Amino acid sequence: MPTPSGRFEIRVSELEHHADYVQERLGIPPEKAPFPQWVAPRHGGSGTLHFVSPKLAGQAEGRSANLPHVTAMIQPTQGGQHNVFLEIHPEAAAARGISDGDRVRIKNKIGQIEVQARVTQTTRPDTVVLPMIHGHWAQGRWAEANGRLPTGSTNEITENLSEPLSGLVCYHSGLVEVEKV
Repeated sequence: MPTPSGRFEIRVSELEHHADYVQERLGIPPEKAPFPQWVAPRHGGSGTLHFVSPKLAGQAEGRSANLPHVTAMIQPTQGGQHNVFLEIHPEAAAARGISDGDRVRIKNKIGQIEVQARVTQTTRPDTVVLPMIHGHWAQGRWAEANGRLPTGSTNEITENLSEPLSGLVCYHSGLVEVEKV
């Protein structure tokens, strides 16, 4: 193994050199800095529901909004069929007076967008899911067709945050409120 000991190591040697930074930023003692840590997540936005906007394999680098067969199959569990839905649990929907197929507004301190709701038990009661493909208003006739109104991209309600230890971006989640339009 290409490690200092020549064996598999569960610690990250590079973090030994940055232990002061890890302690200052995250409050992790220097002797624990190189080992796996659980760091409480910071969720951007504001609201009572967790928002997840997965980027799916079928998105073809973000250019698949102009491919109707991809749009039809891109919804993670609900099969979009020429539309992309906000997946919301029946309990969360009922608490907000939302029925399957209703037009809803997703909003937080960053912005707001509108989309059609799909009530389903395939997501958690405290979470809503909207694939990142939602919100295209250009890139051809199929991106604009079939009632897919240009009501905003998921990026418009996702705060620009980075994970504190690795620096990786966290732009597929946040906190939101959802209301019937």
